[in-house]
Amino acid sequence: MIRRHQTALVNKRFGAGFTLIELVAVILLIGIIASTVASRAFTTGDAALQTARDDIVAAVNFAQQQAMDTDGAVVLAITSTTVAVSRDSVPLQFGSVSYPLELPSRVSVAPNATLAFNRLGESSPQVFTLSVGTETTTVSVSAAGYAN
Repeated sequence: MIRRHQTALVNKRFGAGFTLIELVAVILLIGIIASTVASRAFTTGDAALQTARDDIVAAVNFAQQQAMDTDGAVVLAITSTTVAVSRDSVPLQFGSVSYPLELPSRVSVAPNATLAFNRLGESSPQVFTLSVGTETTTVSVSAAGYAN
């Protein structure tokens, strides 16, 4: 009798927690909710748009640096799907990036433009509009050759 009473007390004290199945079910539900929220908050269009913007800003900075470091005509050409940097009509390479560079799919750039950089790194000012579906962002190139 005393033994059964002690066992009942032990079971009551330790039985107050959650079972392994309950914990796994809760973790699974939290994972499903988190993945749903993340997929709605961060669309692939946002990532493609940001990547294209970063590619164009990097190309402008690279073209500006090349113009200031070397002799020759450094030109940045941007079309609706590509960005190219060349010196004396020869495409340049920066590390592992070879120009012309294809922008991420579904991203379009307007307007098509060619910017020539002088020895001071200056170019004509230009504003590029990047779009994926209804989402848009801009890249502004100042007369001093800076992009943001």
